[in-house]
Amino acid sequence: MIKKPGQRLVLCALALLFSGFLGDNSIQAQGNRYANSSRGLRQLLSQFLEPKADTRKLTLALRPSRKDIFTYFKKDAAQIALEYYRNVWINMNRGIRPRYGQNRILIAKTTVKELRSGTGNSSLFPGGYKKIAHQLNEGFTIYRFKFVRNNSKFGMMVDGLVFVNGRWVFFPKPWRALGQ
Repeated sequence: MIKKPGQRLVLCALALLFSGFLGDNSIQAQGNRYANSSRGLRQLLSQFLEPKADTRKLTLALRPSRKDIFTYFKKDAAQIALEYYRNVWINMNRGIRPRYGQNRILIAKTTVKELRSGTGNSSLFPGGYKKIAHQLNEGFTIYRFKFVRNNSKFGMMVDGLVFVNGRWVFFPKPWRALGQ
């Protein structure tokens, strides 16, 4: 039971924050400090390798807004993705983080057009992308990366980083959002 006068407002604001409709502008602003390029993404991701990095906060900075979802996905798919990602971000516990000793970043990219045609680097991405490429708007480049140790090529792949509406956004496993 709410007993203090401002408590209801605080609870409503927290609910909106975690539902993805009210972002921490200082956190989300971090996503647009970096250029729309592999180099810009590398600069962004290098923060995750810092010894005392708050990886959860860094990950939350990549949370898509409603506008981002409707920009990236086609209209019918966007509504489905909105519900899916609302739940994903509410349940985001740890965020993206490297394992002990991982000190390098490997990046690959492909475009929506390449995913649809099976050309370029599309084969480097999970097969689910090809299944849902027709539900993504044209003109976007999708990035995946791995944190790795020294000269290794092995690490956990993270995919779904896209530059949308002037900032970096994370859409993990979009084929799951669309039921594929």
